[in-house]
Parts: sequence; C-alpha cells; structure tokens
Amino acid sequence: MAGFPHGESEFDMVCWREFLKSTEGATAIEYGLLAAFIAMAIYAGVIAAGDGAGTMFNLIGEIMVASVANK
Repeated sequence: MAGFPHGESEFDMVCWREFLKSTEGATAIEYGLLAAFIAMAIYAGVIAAGDGAGTMFNLIGEIMVASVANK
C-alpha cells in the first residue's frame, strides 16, 4: 500500500482505470445530448412562432375593432 495515496488498494486503481476506459455509456450520453439540443430547438421555434402568432392576432383584433368603430 505504500505506492497508493489515501489508502487505495491496487484493486481500486485497476477498477478506476477500467471505468475510465469504458465506452459503454458514451452512446447513451450522446443520445441524451442530441435529445437536449433537439428539445432546445423545438422550444426556440415554439417561442418564436408564439410571438409571431400573438402579434398577428393583436393586429387582426385592432382591425376588427377599428372597422366596428367606423360604422
């Protein structure tokens, strides 16, 4: 145990090295990041479309109010 700090055993170091070399979870992380980016793009699109739709309906409402007031 003289060569390992903090009382770590050689078995612990081997397990830690194997964990760092493992790539099994990499695909899951990549899919998770891809899903997060897609969700952000959808959210931004919905926000942009919502603002445009709100402006359009406000304009239509103002036109309708103006046309009724002119009669």
